[in-house]
Amino acid sequence: MRKFSGLLLILCLAFLSALPACADNAIPAGFKGGFVNVKGQQLRVYQTGAGPDLLLIHGLPGSIEDWETVMPSLSKNFRVTVYDRPGQGFSSANKLKYDLNQNADIAIALIEKLKLNNPVVVGHSYGGSTVVEMAVRNPSNIKAFVAVSAVTSGGEEPETIFKILKTPVIGPVFAWMAKLFTGCSMVEDGAKKAFHPNENAMPADYVKTRCMIFMQPKVIKTMSMEDVSMGPDVEKMAPLYGKIKKPLFIVHGKSDQEVPVSDGILLNKAVAGSRLILLDNTGHMVQYARPAELIKVIEEAAH
Repeated sequence: MRKFSGLLLILCLAFLSALPACADNAIPAGFKGGFVNVKGQQLRVYQTGAGPDLLLIHGLPGSIEDWETVMPSLSKNFRVTVYDRPGQGFSSANKLKYDLNQNADIAIALIEKLKLNNPVVVGHSYGGSTVVEMAVRNPSNIKAFVAVSAVTSGGEEPETIFKILKTPVIGPVFAWMAKLFTGCSMVEDGAKKAFHPNENAMPADYVKTRCMIFMQPKVIKTMSMEDVSMGPDVEKMAPLYGKIKKPLFIVHGKSDQEVPVSDGILLNKAVAGSRLILLDNTGHMVQYARPAELIKVIEEAAH
């Protein structure tokens, strides 16, 4: 059995090495945005609307499409900027560290590159954790922060599959095998858990679109690396929560199965003056389940 497994692995490696290289950071037809070079990364960026600046940061995995339910309303009163984080969506993955610190560095550099004026920065899930990493630095050029469904406490072990995908040789094989043979079932299962108990809020084309985006080997690798490093990153960040001085709004669904609501509660207790908004019968995907409520919080943060 071991000999057979070893042979299968060699055949897989040979097969994968023969596959043509693909431009993972090309933007396919039908998807919004263009590329902006920031700190050596080609970031897919999209802007809409006019007015005070908002910067929206998606989660893990994720893309600018994750804000599709709130962008039309927000763009009536704000200039909304969204982007694919490095290694996610259609952005590049050049020499990534796959940690919150680098993600915060890039978000701040993007603000400077685009000359966003005192924006409110909103982040969902991993993007929410990125927002908190930015907030502990108290940057002078950011007005306020909104952390939605953010991971803010460490200690949880990453899933075994992500540990496997992180390994240098086996990881790429698993990534390609996932793309070639699992189809969209893995994406669909993850989406159902993230949306629960608000499955009815999932757009009809959500799984199809996200399968195209998330099943890129580059994205699978980034998802795995970020998931594994999340716990240690948050443990380093947690002692700094008390230093946050800028306005911080914390939004969390009480029925979130991905990130426990206790993360939002603990962050609120650690940051003096922060505002906690807990939503009944709401899971992880707040922007889909409760878009009006989230927009109201963002508008409050901007005024």
